[in-house]
Amino acid sequence: MIIFAIYYYRRQQALKLEKLRNTISTDLHDDIGSTLSSISILSEMTLKTQDSQHSAEMVQEIKTNSVALMEKMDDIVWSINPKNDSLENLMLRIKRFASKLFEAKGIDYSIEIDEAINHMKLSMEYRQHIYLILKEAINNLVKYAACSHASIAVQYKNDMLHVNVRDNGCGFHLQGASLGTGISSMYHRAKLMEAKLVIRSTPKEGTNVSLQVKIK
Repeated sequence: MIIFAIYYYRRQQALKLEKLRNTISTDLHDDIGSTLSSISILSEMTLKTQDSQHSAEMVQEIKTNSVALMEKMDDIVWSINPKNDSLENLMLRIKRFASKLFEAKGIDYSIEIDEAINHMKLSMEYRQHIYLILKEAINNLVKYAACSHASIAVQYKNDMLHVNVRDNGCGFHLQGASLGTGISSMYHRAKLMEAKLVIRSTPKEGTNVSLQVKIK
């Protein structure tokens, strides 16, 4: 019985590791592979063009894609580092990321993080999913909301992590909006965690992205 229990535990751990490897492999293929392909195409076009202005524009785009690629690699390396396995570290990273973008865009903001999350452990899989969901929400806010104020609120109660990302920007009609790759990915990651992701938006009033995750 004890031998079977040990075997079962090791088997479950091996399956979890294999699942994580597949997730990382997919992220590398989809995100980084497409960015490298774009850089390759732009580089080839730059070598062929004789228009100096057009060439300069493509070089700038190559630079932008290269920076994005380095950020994606940094995200993956950070998410699999066991030193970052606490919920507190995750939210501090989100706070640094959001603050940098909000300040660069001149957006007034507030970030409130419940101290109840301190010292709580989080699996690599959940850490990566939550981080990328919130990163996408913040990126969309900065790019499209045209807001003057944004807020991020993090709470933990009844074994549930609640995160709200709000803005007072232009908003949009949810029914008429087509889901881009980024938002579709957010819903997919939430589904993998059996989490609840709700996006509410009203034209001229702003948008609220709400994520609720049961922390195991």
